Amino acid sequence: MPFNHENKPENNYENTFLEAETLYDLYAFFDHIEQHKEDESEIDKRVKAYFRGVLLRFTHDEIAKELGTTSGTVQQSLSAKLAKPIKLLLKIPDKYLDWSRVPDLLTKAGYAQASGANNRENLAFLDSSKAQPQESISTPIEKDVEELRYLERSKIESRYEQEISRPGCLLRLKAPWHMGKTTLINKLINKAKGQGYFTVYLSFKIAPNDVLNDLDRLLRWFSACITKQLMEQGIALQLPENLSSYWDETFGSKLSCKYYLNKKILIKISSVLLVVVEDIDLVCETPKIADDFLDMLRDWREEANKINDWKKLRLIITYSRKIITSSIYKSPFNVAETELPEFEYEEVCALVQKYELNCDSSQIQQLIGIVGGYPFLIQQALVKIYRSEITFDELLKTDPTDSRIYSNHLEEHLLFLQTHAELEKSMKRVVDEREPVKLDWEQANQLYSMGLVKLERIFYATPRCQLYRQYFQECLK
Repeated sequence: MPFNHENKPENNYENTFLEAETLYDLYAFFDHIEQHKEDESEIDKRVKAYFRGVLLRFTHDEIAKELGTTSGTVQQSLSAKLAKPIKLLLKIPDKYLDWSRVPDLLTKAGYAQASGANNRENLAFLDSSKAQPQESISTPIEKDVEELRYLERSKIESRYEQEISRPGCLLRLKAPWHMGKTTLINKLINKAKGQGYFTVYLSFKIAPNDVLNDLDRLLRWFSACITKQLMEQGIALQLPENLSSYWDETFGSKLSCKYYLNKKILIKISSVLLVVVEDIDLVCETPKIADDFLDMLRDWREEANKINDWKKLRLIITYSRKIITSSIYKSPFNVAETELPEFEYEEVCALVQKYELNCDSSQIQQLIGIVGGYPFLIQQALVKIYRSEITFDELLKTDPTDSRIYSNHLEEHLLFLQTHAELEKSMKRVVDEREPVKLDWEQANQLYSMGLVKLERIFYATPRCQLYRQYFQECLK
């Protein structure tokens, strides 16, 4: 649904993102949510509008733009009103609710409207008087799929495990969307916890826009998030109502943040602290802030090589696009970078074996011929085949651009391109040419980060896979 800001009534919460009500039984959902709330306050129209946007797979930024607010307000409102009852209702054990997964979670729980009148009967087990164990929501197959999805990348994992055991560790992981960065990071975090490390995970995707545009506010937010997560892990810290006692305008934000991390946190913990910062390229959209922030991380790494308290710190940063800074010799970007690769043929075969699918090498080669080794597209196909929603033969005989397996994914990319004219033109050029196409740096970088293209010699782009070439040749006119 393209956004339309023209003549839009202010705070038009009731009539926004109504398409979600045709996809999910929200009447039943909010009825069940009421049974899992801890307070008596009503879930207002504003929060329900935000939630409908989530179900249509819009980001918090996109929801905020549509409703004339900030992404921070959207995130805070959803978390305050819906995060805990959703986790209780659907029996989700995670501390933090990944809002991008909510549409799929609701579908698994039976709220999707596809089953029509019978849908309410399927939801009966969610009534508090008829509550069932976890298995009622996540079937054995669904549980298995979460385990099967992960393909161990032993070389990268073993290297990272060795590195985070060393003082002064600062690792850089680069890959486009849907390449498996977060999955790999989660595996590393779990292993670090198993070794007794304290861990902090931050993604700049959830940072409010006004924070990303102001270094002082960014570092205060950054410090507060680290403190809060460590408090949730049982460390006896106290999150100040404000950080003024640690912030000194004379020394500036970077030194104040460094002082806070050292005096407030590092000297008070007895074990290693692993801090993972994802989507750091969002900070780098503002060059001056990027230079200061990256210089600060590099300084922390150097301190960790010589000062005992700082030796407890380990850093991993991830991003989806090439980042160029004006202070290359001070930033962490002259530290070795790992670029997460696509699956190779042998790895796809290993995944097929994990799913116990009946297919031959020729069929696997044909699948790779359509979607390349792009992990997200490979996994989408294998999960659908595993769940008997389609067979290998049906998938390979169907025009991939018409396949229901990829329709939502392709349409989301198409909508984004159609709302960014220069990006749309660049993608059109790439899919129409058989040779690599030289693009403007910004356009090449954005298309790469979305996973739509591969880059050769930095500026030269080709479609990441045949699926993208066929689909966008037809849809981009």
